[in-house]
Amino acid sequence: MWDGDIRPEGLALQYDNNLFFNAGFFYVEERSKDDESFLFAGQFGYKAKLGNGMKMTLGAGYFDYTEIKDRALTDFDYLKAEGDSFGNTLVDGHFVTDYNEVEVFGDITFNVGIPVSLFADYVVNTAADDSVKDKDTAYLVGFKVGKTKDPSSWDFGYNYREIESDGLNGLKIFN
Repeated sequence: MWDGDIRPEGLALQYDNNLFFNAGFFYVEERSKDDESFLFAGQFGYKAKLGNGMKMTLGAGYFDYTEIKDRALTDFDYLKAEGDSFGNTLVDGHFVTDYNEVEVFGDITFNVGIPVSLFADYVVNTAADDSVKDKDTAYLVGFKVGKTKDPSSWDFGYNYREIESDGLNGLKIFN
C-alpha cells in the first residue's frame, strides 16, 4: 500500500526471524513555534515455510500520526509549494481528521514450475472523524508470477488498490 522507496527522518528498529517486528518514530513536520507532527509506527507478524516451496506471511500494523487534525495544509512546508492534500479531506484548508491506521496484511507464495505470489493488505483509519467515516479504508490485492534473481529471469505482477480519501494519510511519507 505504501511507497517502498521513501526514507523518512526518524528512528527505526527491526527484528526478523520467523517472527518479525518493525517499529519506528518519524518526523512528519518540524515546527519551531508549535507542536511537531510525528508518526509512531509498528508492525508484527509471522513468516512460515509450509513445505513444497510454499511460504506465507501474516501480519498487522498500527500507524499513529500526531498533530494532523485541524492543521492547515500550509503548516506542512513541503505542501506549501504543491498546495495538495494528496486526497485527504480538507475544510477551509485544514485536515478534518486524525490518522490512526490499523493494518492487516498477508501473502502466500507457491511454486507451479515458477513462483506465484498472492498478496493482500487492508487498512482502516480508526481515528476518522464522523464526517469521513465512510471514507476511512484502503485495501490492495495482487499477484506476482516469476522471480527476478538472475540477469535472464523475469517476473510479472499486478495489484489493484482502492484508497478512500481518509483511509491513509497522504502526506510526504507515502508520496
